Amino acid sequence: EDNKTEDGYTATLTLKESKAEQYRGYISFTATDNAGNTSDKVTDKGNIFVLDTISPTLQVEYGFADTQDDNGKDNVEETVSNIHYYSDDVKFTFKVTEANFFAEDILIDVNKQLLASDKVQWSPSTIEGETDVYYGTFTLSDEGQYEVSMKYLDETESQDNSNNPMVDDITGEKLVTYISEKIIIDKTTPTIEFTHNGEAQTITVTVTEENFRATDISLDTT
Repeated sequence: EDNKTEDGYTATLTLKESKAEQYRGYISFTATDNAGNTSDKVTDKGNIFVLDTISPTLQVEYGFADTQDDNGKDNVEETVSNIHYYSDDVKFTFKVTEANFFAEDILIDVNKQLLASDKVQWSPSTIEGETDVYYGTFTLSDEGQYEVSMKYLDETESQDNSNNPMVDDITGEKLVTYISEKIIIDKTTPTIEFTHNGEAQTITVTVTEENFRATDISLDTT
């Protein structure tokens, strides 16, 4: 759409609907007058033009970083009442599908503490057929109880405000935040001690275990 002004002409460009869904780049123009004279191409390199109407998607997986521990023993996983117990390191893999992806827009919290960005390794997908897909990984190694969450930060919000509801990408589109179920890493083998009272004919069994459950105890008598 052209508009004549005292200085020349102005024009408004409207992208077709199919183009406007996802676009990121620079805008370039040339002008040709009635005599056929064409100007040099001029590119507005000072501004990146972004259109994004497709909401990003998120998938999360986690499991053992290795199937065996340092001694070659198979690692053990068990889930009880939505609590996941692991006997060794736990690796998280995040899959984000987003055309205008920026790793700095993604915030990952561990036990409500922001994880340093250098702890998560992001890379574009190398799988054939996956477009605009990025994978990020990090590993929990220390024993303890964990809850992991992932949020997408709107660039218009302050990155210093960790209490913001990080549910938007850079264009304000909705992204469902992810919160894991409770994860417990327990690498310590329980210890068992017997105390015998001959006079009372009793035996006291003492079990030392951080994540003790009575249902895990089996007693055999011979």
